[in-house]
Amino acid sequence: MENELTNNKNEIIEKADWFLIHANDSEILSGKEAKTMLNNAAVLTNIKIHSTGKTQDTGFGLEEEFILTGTESDINSFLAKINVNY
Repeated sequence: MENELTNNKNEIIEKADWFLIHANDSEILSGKEAKTMLNNAAVLTNIKIHSTGKTQDTGFGLEEEFILTGTESDINSFLAKINVNY
């Protein structure tokens, strides 16, 4: 049973998530800076990230959808790092 739990923790998963890329308040973050920050955090947390090309505007600015690929733990570390940096 313990091996099953360990294997599940190391299983590679994909998760879709939205990130603010172009804030309405342009002094906060540019699109290029946001994507650089996402890519740097992905490298540091050992995940892969790629855009789906889908965008949406929820009132704060333009969000872009990305697919995150890695272990659940690594993806959670990435999201925590992004939340601290944003």
